[in-house]
Amino acid sequence: TISLNGALNGNNIFAFSATDFWLVDGIAWHSTDDHHLDDMRPPGNLHTCWGLNSNDMFFVGDAGIIYHYDGTKFTQMTSNTTKDLRSVWGTSSSDVWACGYNTSTGGTVLLHYDGSSWKEDILSVSYLFIQFTVTSLKNSEIA
Repeated sequence: TISLNGALNGNNIFAFSATDFWLVDGIAWHSTDDHHLDDMRPPGNLHTCWGLNSNDMFFVGDAGIIYHYDGTKFTQMTSNTTKDLRSVWGTSSSDVWACGYNTSTGGTVLLHYDGSSWKEDILSVSYLFIQFTVTSLKNSEIA
């Protein structure tokens, strides 16, 4: 068994099972057994991840960085923001939300991915979105 021994302090974990999980602490670590963590290390400082399974994962981080992992490789996605992204959550590969903020200005951003591109949501533009965690948004709650 992998002993995390407090490794989650200030870090994020996304688990599918006791042996299939991701740990994000600036870089992405993946375990597919209970013996070791694989250093995946795409460029950039990552904060968290979300996915449907280990072959369909989204990662967000500083300066608007977003990656998709397809089980083989990381692909950088265009976010059209330079704000630090701190949270990501979705219902499917074509309904993913990410949010973050600029530490200097305090400006927030809420992004939505529709399966083809990331777009800034109207809540971001109107400054109504001030919470930095996306958890379980439904279309009916924001429409």
